[in-house]
Amino acid sequence: MDEPGNLFKEEEYRLKYGPNIIVNFVKSHDLAGMIAELIQNDFDATGRRLKISFLRDSLVAESYGAKVDKNGWERLSYLLGTPDEISKEKGIGKKNFGLRSLFLVGNQIAISSGGYMTGIIIDVGARRKRIRDNTIYPNELSFRLEVPYRKTPFLTIPIFTKKREEDLFVDLEKYLHLFIQMLVCTKQQDVCTTKRGRNLLKPYQVDIYSERLEKSITCITKAWQDKSIELLVHRNTELKLLEKGITRSYTYRAAEILLTIGHKRSMRLCDIPPYYLTKDAQKLLTGISFSVNNRGKIPIIEAGRLFYPIGMRGEWTGSGLSINASFLLDMDRDRIVRGDEWNEHLAIHTGKKMGSVFSAKMLPRFGPRAYLLFSRTQDESACPAFMEEALISMRRYVINDNYNHGEKVSRRHYCNIDDGAPKAYLPAKISDGEVIPLLGFYPLVNMYIGKERTVRSF
Repeated sequence: MDEPGNLFKEEEYRLKYGPNIIVNFVKSHDLAGMIAELIQNDFDATGRRLKISFLRDSLVAESYGAKVDKNGWERLSYLLGTPDEISKEKGIGKKNFGLRSLFLVGNQIAISSGGYMTGIIIDVGARRKRIRDNTIYPNELSFRLEVPYRKTPFLTIPIFTKKREEDLFVDLEKYLHLFIQMLVCTKQQDVCTTKRGRNLLKPYQVDIYSERLEKSITCITKAWQDKSIELLVHRNTELKLLEKGITRSYTYRAAEILLTIGHKRSMRLCDIPPYYLTKDAQKLLTGISFSVNNRGKIPIIEAGRLFYPIGMRGEWTGSGLSINASFLLDMDRDRIVRGDEWNEHLAIHTGKKMGSVFSAKMLPRFGPRAYLLFSRTQDESACPAFMEEALISMRRYVINDNYNHGEKVSRRHYCNIDDGAPKAYLPAKISDGEVIPLLGFYPLVNMYIGKERTVRSF
């Protein structure tokens, strides 16, 4: 007869859960998000090139970064989640969720690295220990995974049809550049000591090929520091789509300004990737970016997004400015956690810096058109505190309403909107007599600064 005291003997228990748990997790991602997860894992492994091949019967991803280390193999022995002691120390992904999004296309994941291999099965679990892999791979290849396509639906997860693959490539043509745009020089503390005008790091490249569609996408991003403005980084991303012998090319250019803010003592610095910390780990690094024309001189007014450092497809700032920061993300890692104290801290203190950043870097380098980047966009902001603080900090940098059509602009037009304001904030590189574009957009003054002004429109 069993004794009541034997009820809680641990050896009589096992961790067991229904397959709907993993199904709900997998379906919180989409196929484009799956590609973003592969890119993020490659970036965490210091890779500079990722090849993804959609073959007729399987998906294959090959990375040329660091090999899987001891803790990495231990993480792969968990189906979901991971203990803190073996979580990534220098990466974005820490909860061991990323590769599991591959269950969108198949029920099994085979992983090879450094002469070893392991596997994960959607409704069974992960191998407890790695085994030897005697397959011969190219010397520079550090990581390879393969996912055979499922033949029948798994519960509510459908098979990976050609139509779903076509839809994926449509999304990649639209979003792939966002995924990799910030993946060069994100170890931002190195920017300060890099010779101006030189490439900061090797380019980052993603190659995606479809055997069934006979189509391929290549996306490569480069970055270099501005020759005259400290901590201003230029980013250039090229996307090439090859289909049936026809090549289409797109170029995306952005400028990013790096700045430092204090961190909350309640936030563990070990939870923040090192490329979002200064070298002494005393302050946080964030980036403010915006689109510019192909010559990198004229700001282009587009809806600003959030980056970490993968671009989030549905998260906006409500202005023409994007933020690259160590946000706390939800489970699918394509959105920030709303109302989180840490995310509010990043938004508020980045916004407070915008006035001085605008005066010292944006206005001298990009001219008065940079004001337009502070105009509100129609997209709902994921961090409204950023623009609230940014516009408060901009009060002393608003052009007054003395501007007359056709008049040459002198420095007096760059005065503070408040009487008696210090004139030391005037941009030194705006020369007397410089002709600037017509500033008919200055309902900006009335809408955001809180001062009643009569603004002429031409």
